[in-house]
Amino acid sequence: MKGMLKRFITSAVMLLIVFGMIVGFIQLNHIKNVSDFIHYGRAKGAEWSKCINDSLTSGELKCNLGLKVGNYIESQEQADDINNNYDTHLVYEQQKTPSEINKDLGLNVESAYDSSLQKMSATGMSKEAAEKMLNSINIVDKYNESARYNRKEWKHWSAQNGNTCWNTREQAIYNQGKDVVLLDKNKKETTDINKACSIKSGTWVDPYSGETFTNPGDLDVDHTVPLKAAAKMGAQEWSEEQKEIFANDLNSVLVVTSAKQNRAKGAKTPSEWMPEKEESHCDYAKIYIEIVNKYKLNLTQADKDALAKALTTCKV
Repeated sequence: MKGMLKRFITSAVMLLIVFGMIVGFIQLNHIKNVSDFIHYGRAKGAEWSKCINDSLTSGELKCNLGLKVGNYIESQEQADDINNNYDTHLVYEQQKTPSEINKDLGLNVESAYDSSLQKMSATGMSKEAAEKMLNSINIVDKYNESARYNRKEWKHWSAQNGNTCWNTREQAIYNQGKDVVLLDKNKKETTDINKACSIKSGTWVDPYSGETFTNPGDLDVDHTVPLKAAAKMGAQEWSEEQKEIFANDLNSVLVVTSAKQNRAKGAKTPSEWMPEKEESHCDYAKIYIEIVNKYKLNLTQADKDALAKALTTCKV
């Protein structure tokens, strides 16, 4: 009898330890749902893949076998600054992009078509028209730092055409790509956009860096005027319906770029950040100005000056 009781107590203690480890693992990695767990698996897989390759190259074990992936962020606000595409707290060091690998190999991959910025309607605006529009925008001494930005109020990646597995994000990537291959809900290739559920491949030129990508997994969709910035520029008092319209504006707000560039930009405004590729400054400024004008947002003098400077690079 005592032996059975001892085994029972031992088993109970072991179960409590295992349960505690699971709870600790979940809390350590900020895992709140199945989606977060999937992101964790992908992140850890990428981390281990990189460390194994580095170890094979150097001949030394360089793997961190801990359960925590890369660097973490502790709030949704920080998450918005890093990645405007996924509601996740998992952030890990990006591996080299295809273009970076091509450069390492000495390959010069040129763009076969114009970047996504040049597919936006605002870029057809003349330099003079853009300058006139910029001068009509209301200027404030500083943005409203007291605006309490809550990303949940800005419903983004809304379903498109009643298709629950195809949203604004996929539509933007489709619109701004070339030779895009679509997959239906059964992961079979389709040419019918109404049956599409995901994107298999295509060609995209990052307008911010000039790099070319063929894997949609390397892409982010950037809000040219960041949602957090828009809130401080006068949009925080909008209704949730207005915020959703802005966050899903395929015609002027959303630009397909690389995850690396999108995260570098975060919630920065023009006086703090401009595209790495100087040739894109003109188009970026035109789009930014059109958005601010369209949605009746405010600008600081510093941002106005930065946009005016960017317009000086325009040829037309």
